[in-house]
Amino acid sequence: MSISCHTPTSAGESPGLQFALYRDGTILYQFSSASEWHISPAQTEQLAYYTCAVRPSKREGEQRSAAVYIHMQEVVSGLVLNVNQNTITEGDTLSLTCDIQGSRYGNNAQLKFNFYKRTNGLPQSSSTDQQFQLLPSSLSSEYRVPSVRVQHSGEYVCAAVRPDNTVIIWSSPITIQIPEMFSKPKLRVSPNPITEGSARTLTCGTTSSTVSTRELQFAFYWDGQELQGFSSSNQYQAYSVQLQKSGNYKCAVQHPAKKIKKESDMFNIRVVEMFSKPKLSVSPNPITEGSALTLTCGTTSSTVSTRELHFAFYWDGQELQGFSSSNQYRAYSVQLEDSGNYKCAVQHPLTGISKKSEVSYIRVEEMFSKPELRVSSNPITEGSALTLTCGTTSSTVSTRELQFAFYWYGQELQGFTSSNQYQVYSVQLEDSGNYTCEVQHPTKNIKKTSVLSCIQVTGGAVRPVVSLSPNWANILTGDKVTLTCDVGSTAGTAPRYSWYKDSEMMNKDTLTNKHTINYAWKTNSGTYQCQTDTSERSEPVSVSVTDGPLILQAPLYVYEGDSLTMRCYRMFGWDTMFYKDNNPVGPTYGDELHIEGVNMTVTGTYRCSKGKTYQSGEVFISVRELFSRPEIKVSPCPPAEGSNMTITCDTVLHPSRITTPLLFAFYINGNTVREFSLSKKYRVYSTGPGDWGDYSCAVRTPTGTVLKLSSVTHIQIHAKSRNVLLSVGLPLLAIIILIIAVGIYKFRHKIGQTKPPSDQSNTGIPLSKTPAVAKDEEPVYHQIQTGAPPAEQDMFYTYIDVSHLKKTSPAPPPNPNNNEIIYSQVMPSK
Repeated sequence: MSISCHTPTSAGESPGLQFALYRDGTILYQFSSASEWHISPAQTEQLAYYTCAVRPSKREGEQRSAAVYIHMQEVVSGLVLNVNQNTITEGDTLSLTCDIQGSRYGNNAQLKFNFYKRTNGLPQSSSTDQQFQLLPSSLSSEYRVPSVRVQHSGEYVCAAVRPDNTVIIWSSPITIQIPEMFSKPKLRVSPNPITEGSARTLTCGTTSSTVSTRELQFAFYWDGQELQGFSSSNQYQAYSVQLQKSGNYKCAVQHPAKKIKKESDMFNIRVVEMFSKPKLSVSPNPITEGSALTLTCGTTSSTVSTRELHFAFYWDGQELQGFSSSNQYRAYSVQLEDSGNYKCAVQHPLTGISKKSEVSYIRVEEMFSKPELRVSSNPITEGSALTLTCGTTSSTVSTRELQFAFYWYGQELQGFTSSNQYQVYSVQLEDSGNYTCEVQHPTKNIKKTSVLSCIQVTGGAVRPVVSLSPNWANILTGDKVTLTCDVGSTAGTAPRYSWYKDSEMMNKDTLTNKHTINYAWKTNSGTYQCQTDTSERSEPVSVSVTDGPLILQAPLYVYEGDSLTMRCYRMFGWDTMFYKDNNPVGPTYGDELHIEGVNMTVTGTYRCSKGKTYQSGEVFISVRELFSRPEIKVSPCPPAEGSNMTITCDTVLHPSRITTPLLFAFYINGNTVREFSLSKKYRVYSTGPGDWGDYSCAVRTPTGTVLKLSSVTHIQIHAKSRNVLLSVGLPLLAIIILIIAVGIYKFRHKIGQTKPPSDQSNTGIPLSKTPAVAKDEEPVYHQIQTGAPPAEQDMFYTYIDVSHLKKTSPAPPPNPNNNEIIYSQVMPSK
């Protein structure tokens, strides 16, 4: 209730006045500047007279108002707390309503209601405000709980309050008891304790009071992770428990429709270890190359016998010995490459429990180092002495226990002896090549090969080459010709040149490498040579000077693949004809004859004519080989399984054309493994049985005008020994070899009676009518690829190599459907 005191001159608070309030003549509020007072219901009485007084500030004398009679009456006569239903089950909706009785308000809009629940532990003699805890406020006369829990059970009251939250009246308390739908679950474990590898069953038990157990759902958790989501089954089973499944387990029960969920207490499950993590032990340690090695996989079994366990061993991830009852692995002669990471594993085959040891690195100590092939002098001059030394450093044995051997292109030069040197007292150019050496310990079966060393035997000195410009070997009187002495890059800096004609010195120690004849006379004809102060004398070059009237001019040298131009020189007019071995050749272009991409067939004697009157002298043209027929060379030889293999397509360019680029291609079993490229080497990394086969190579010029094939080289990869006892494999291999031998014998006996086909009409090649086979010899049959070469290849060289065949080789059975097979009879010369 609010009471205010008004004066004619001032309303509200007047700065110069003070006000006071009296009730039934007794002062209720002393003089102050406030002229309005708020009176709580506790300060009112049922009947009272109120007056107010006013006076000037801090001065005596006051004036009082007329008395006002105020009669106080009850606003609400009664309040009742009602619940929505008599029986409320866990999960139901709880609704409490606060109903007013005897209200003097026209409506209850000016009232609000508070709901309270008794606070546990306070005596009922305490005031109502202390006994009950205010529940969350509600703007209406209803308090709702959508899904009640057991903890909502208790004593409740409500109160009607004014806008300033003063309580007008309290209801009588009511007690609400909410029965439990189902009890808090309890997790049971069977068996307990549990052993690693055995089966385990978890049961989530609960007692349902108001619902059927079939309405409930169960879930299981391990260390906070869900093992089995909510389902109708109250059990979770694991058939082979692992050690790492130890931890804290719990279960949960829910009623999906009423959203009631309860969790069990945490249950700690410890899985008992069946056997300990294995430990790999090595004996001896450290271990030396060639020694015996024993690996032991140790473990301690807790709940099973060691005889029930199986053991396995691994090296760098590869299985050495599969699971067996033996906890040991033995290698009787370890190699250096057996160093690596080893581990073992233990398993119980019935339960599937398996454990691995930590990785142990085993380093096999080297008995002696990989040998190094040393050359007494390099480069080596033809005719000098050569000494090869196979050097090695022995770590655990004396050098006197070792043996040494030497090889050239894989062929044995000197077998195993105690000497680590091999000597050649006068080396020749053909001794150039790839050399290796080997060291072995004969009793411990340890053998090592050096890196391949290429030894090049050179001539006593560099030999220069004389060339002509213009490049004509015969000229007419009065012509000019320049001779050039080319020694390449091996002659050193600023050489001095000497020139010879017909083996007699013309001039000596000149600084220029050219000799020019400005006006040729017949006396200039002869052979010319040059020499530097550090080289041999060049090959002689012939220069022929004639009076004519007609000569055939040709280059000094002609090489395979060159474009050859010959000129019928000096006489003009008339029709020009060229002859080779007295047979006309062409086509001609005026006074010149051009031949593109020459080969060996161009070699011959040439001349030319002008009309029927003039004939030139004969000129012999010999086509030189541009490069030699290639050879396959293998490094290392023989290659070992798992090693890197390098195959070289070796050929030699003519010294005068040493700068000519060549392209190389490689084949295995007739299939291309690398197309043509500038590299003469083909590398195979980590060789295996799949790299066995017949290798060949081809060399050609970039334009393809010259192409040559090597002969076929069979390469077999030597298997890498792993020191495993082949108790079954070796007898089986012997049986297979015996079967193959019998089969080959029968096959040869059968096809040896087959005669070659008589109908050769499809080959397009006439056969000689003269028998070419001796009575005591059988013909040799060879398959030849026919057909034109590819368009970009102008020339192809090949031949039939029968040197590797026996004198008697049976013919294959006839195949009339294959027209590309040509049967030839090749007889050795007598």
